[in-house]
Amino acid sequence: ETCRRLLPVDQFTPEILMESLPNLKYIIDLTGTSRYYRKTDFTLAGIKYIKVEVPGQRVPQRSHISQ
Repeated sequence: ETCRRLLPVDQFTPEILMESLPNLKYIIDLTGTSRYYRKTDFTLAGIKYIKVEVPGQRVPQRSHISQ
C-alpha cells in the first residue's frame, strides 16, 4: 500500500524481493509497525515470517535482542 504512492522506480515490494531472491526461506521483520509488510505477503509464498517489533531510533531492549 505504501509503495503505491511512489514512482515505480522507487518501489521495493515483497514481490520484488521474492523475485530477486527465489530461494528466500525466512523473513525477520524488525519494524515497529505493520504498515509496510503483511505476514501473508510472505507466508502464502511458503516463506517463514517472524515479527520482532523493535522501536525505531533507539537502542533495542535486551528482550528484543534475545529473540
